[in-house]
Amino acid sequence: MPPPDVNFFADRIAATRSPAMRDMFAARAEIMRLCDASAAAVLTPMEPGRIGRAERFALASRISRWNGDAALADRYGRQLDEMSACPVLRALGLGEMPELDARQAAIVTYVDIVTKDPVKAGRAEIAAMQSAGLTDADVVRLAELVAFVNFQARVMAGLTLIEEHAA
Repeated sequence: MPPPDVNFFADRIAATRSPAMRDMFAARAEIMRLCDASAAAVLTPMEPGRIGRAERFALASRISRWNGDAALADRYGRQLDEMSACPVLRALGLGEMPELDARQAAIVTYVDIVTKDPVKAGRAEIAAMQSAGLTDADVVRLAELVAFVNFQARVMAGLTLIEEHAA
């Protein structure tokens, strides 16, 4: 199976129709390249710990969906399908809440709180993940994933607004 395509920003640049947007992207080419490198680092890390690739893509789809970016969520979802992910992960990616084991429930609770209402996130969510078997390194990796995908969805929304205004 080929590695997942994580060139979200490069693809967004290629799809732009606005000359002003192309100029803006050209002036920030290194930043866009680094954003895609960040995607690769959090979605397909060399050291994934106890959070596998398919689970990462399911969570990324879920986060994108909570941010209102159906296109980004669907892109993650298509890649999840290419990985032949289990029905539980597919349901999570669709924003559903299937029956989960304690580990999955702790992870999804953390992801949802940080995405929807980050002020409410606290030590209890971290403790629940640790009690369910995640290491400190796993918790950090998950926090990186959540932070990146929330950032990514917001930047994509901003780029869409700028492009619409420029048209």
